[in-house]
Amino acid sequence: MNYCGYYTSPIGILKIEVIDQHIVGLAFAVNIYQSFENEVVLQCKKELDEYFNGTRESFDVSTKIVSGTDFEISVWEELKKIPYGKSLSYQDVAKRIGNPNAARAIGNSNRKNPIIIICPCHRIIQKNGKIGGYIGGNAAKQYLLELEHKSLLKKISPNKAILK
Repeated sequence: MNYCGYYTSPIGILKIEVIDQHIVGLAFAVNIYQSFENEVVLQCKKELDEYFNGTRESFDVSTKIVSGTDFEISVWEELKKIPYGKSLSYQDVAKRIGNPNAARAIGNSNRKNPIIIICPCHRIIQKNGKIGGYIGGNAAKQYLLELEHKSLLKKISPNKAILK
């Protein structure tokens, strides 16, 4: 059975798609239709709340990739291994999947990522330290990167003022 729901996040409205108890889509909503929510959609919303509140670093909700080339799937699986609050370059990911000349293709795969945030394509930046592109826009990507870094800093020194 297929289910879907919508989540209003600080970076925009996200559409959650579920097939057979697995998240198969988490993307910026283009249109909003009637929701058909189940427990997986509700769990995803709860985990997204925790993520955006800075209390969740990884997701427990079940995901499943249902489309994409073998290359794209290998990229998306590699993205899931990037720790919360850490960024890698497109070239770093290319090397990790054994294709060191595929940095540009990594960017193309990121644009097609069907499960954003949970499969954290926002953690991929340019080799020169610039944030690069993002399907939801650079402001959304910057927001996600800063959210994760701020949450980590609070855990490191929760009672100390952070100087900029």
